[in-house]
Amino acid sequence: MAIEVISISEAKRTLNSLVKEVETEGGAYYIARNSRGSAVLVGMKEYQALLDRLEELEDICDMLKAQQEPSRPFEEYLKEREEKR
Repeated sequence: MAIEVISISEAKRTLNSLVKEVETEGGAYYIARNSRGSAVLVGMKEYQALLDRLEELEDICDMLKAQQEPSRPFEEYLKEREEKR
């Protein structure tokens, strides 16, 4: 993904063409205010792909955490459940 840094004033002047570019060609723009990163402009497809990847990573983290928790055999659970009836 190609990323270009532009000033906020340039982004204001050329917003329409920037949006068309990231929408059709991909890539992203870092928008800087006072020489510091302030925002990022990306197309919707790329943004959705980032959200999907983030969700997958969160699921993986949850799975790894669950594997760390203590567990017991299913048969043991069933036996205990029967005894409580």
